[in-house]
Order: sequence, then structure tokens, then C-alpha cells
Amino acid sequence: MTGQELTGLIGALGFPIVLVLAFLWFVKRDVWPQIVKWVELNRAASEIRHREFIEAVRKNGASEEVTGKMLIIIDQKLDDHRTDARQIGHKVDQVLLSTQRIEAAISKSEKTD
Repeated sequence: MTGQELTGLIGALGFPIVLVLAFLWFVKRDVWPQIVKWVELNRAASEIRHREFIEAVRKNGASEEVTGKMLIIIDQKLDDHRTDARQIGHKVDQVLLSTQRIEAAISKSEKTD
């Protein structure tokens, strides 16, 4: 397009309309192909992520059973430790009670002396 044709177009349509048409032509020629490529690459990457996610979910489903069994074993071990802790606590209570009785007997004997 020559300068004289451009000047005639601006004179006939007006500068804002010619500017918008030039912008649309630029977008169609340079920007739109890049957007199309980006969308296609994004779609392909999304499909790959989706396949990987489905595979991970399938693997996780198999490992959930193993994890459940491990949690049951851990819970049983914790119950054993709780029982041991209760037994130790009971023995400590007995020792403290014996100590208090001994201290009471000593204080009684000191008072009588």
C-alpha cells in the first residue's frame, strides 16, 4: 500500500477506523498464530499431566491398602506402649505411696523421741 493510498483511505474512513483495521491486521498476521500454538502446546501438556495424574491415582489406590495395614500395626504398637506406660505409672504411684508412708512413719518416730 502506497502513501497516497493510505492517505486516501484515512481521508475516506477516518484515522481511528484505519488504525483499528491496521491493528486487527497485525493481530491476525503476527499474534494470532502464536496464540494458536500456545493453546495447542497447553492442551498437549494438559493431556500429559492428566495421564500422569490418572496413573498416580491408580498407583495410590494400590498403596492405600498397604498404608491401611501399616496404620493398623502402628496403632497396635501404640496401644502396647500405652499399656506399658499405664503399668509404669501404676508402679510409680505405688512407690510414691510407699515413700509417703515411710516419711509419715519417720516423722511419727521423730515426734515421739
